[in-house]
This record gives sequence, C-alpha cells and structure tokens, in this order.
Amino acid sequence: DDFMKKYGPIENPEAYNKLTKVWWFFTELGTLVYRGYLTLDDCSHLMGRTPLEIWSQFQTAIEGLRKHYYRNGTGYLTFEYLAKMQYQSLASRSGEKGFKSLLDSIPNVDVPPLSEFEEMNREMLKDFLENR
Repeated sequence: DDFMKKYGPIENPEAYNKLTKVWWFFTELGTLVYRGYLTLDDCSHLMGRTPLEIWSQFQTAIEGLRKHYYRNGTGYLTFEYLAKMQYQSLASRSGEKGFKSLLDSIPNVDVPPLSEFEEMNREMLKDFLENR
C-alpha cells in the first residue's frame, strides 16, 4: 500500500512508468533465459546480480501489483524466475570463497526451491509466454 501511494500508476505515473520500464527489461531478459536463448551464466556475466537485487528490492510491490492489475497474477513472472535462478545459482556456490557474503548482502528474498517455484508457476508462466 505504501508503494502504491508513493509510486502507483495513478498517484505518480511518471515514477511508476520509470520503474515498470526497468521491471519489463528484466522480464524480457528472464524470458530469454527461460526459453534458453541466453544462459544464466551469460546473463549474470552481462548484468551481474542486478536482476536479483532489483527483484529483492521490489518483490513486495510487484506482488501487490499482480493482485490488483495483472490477470492470473502473471505480471513480471519471468523477472521473478530470473531472480530466483540467480539466487539458486549463488546459493549453490555459497561454500566458495566470497559467495556466502554476496548472498548475505541480498536482503528480503523469499525464495522457495526452484523446482517448487517452477511447479507452482508452470501454467501461469506458459500462459504468460504464449499470450505475449
């Protein structure tokens, strides 16, 4: 609710448009990774952990927007997919030198196991990608 009051499409359309351009960029990038046109490693090489950090910062706001504005809650779904793939990749390497502190520096990431995320969202993701 705070987000909508401050940055909502009605309350502050200029700020909302700027944010959604960034979110849609990462959604498109996530679509490329999901479809296999871009590997997660290549994406991470190009973007660093920026998709994960941005998702972590705006996860609650995006989930709120899904409930109010997007049918079936699919808005920015492949952005979420990309962020969670990056998180899983970092988590799998957390034993390597430097990766644990890197993972700890990313706040507020609610991440179910990737297999659970894919199962929960398989139909929504399919619908989202087919209707674009």
